[in-house]
Amino acid sequence: MKYIGKIITSKKDTLKIINSQNLFGLLEESKRGNGSVYIYNDKNQPIGAYFLGDYLAVPSKIENQNLVFSYNNDFCNQTTRISLKDSIPKEIFIQCSKKGGDI
Repeated sequence: MKYIGKIITSKKDTLKIINSQNLFGLLEESKRGNGSVYIYNDKNQPIGAYFLGDYLAVPSKIENQNLVFSYNNDFCNQTTRISLKDSIPKEIFIQCSKKGGDI
């Protein structure tokens, strides 16, 4: 788990953002993983979560009240910005390539 920063919303609420990356499997070549993003308020109470398909799919940084998902590998080459300025979306779409992505 890694704390990547905080976002101050338009209502002056503080959102704390935590990435979680999990790898599992016995052999190096058979390892699998998943990633998650957790959102907490200023009292460290959980208020939101996104479960991502891959452990590398977590946001790389926070920029201007946005979660920034940035990819540059053989499968994905797009950047997605999810705004948390006014609200926490129930679902997010992360663009992977010009042809599609994941909800």
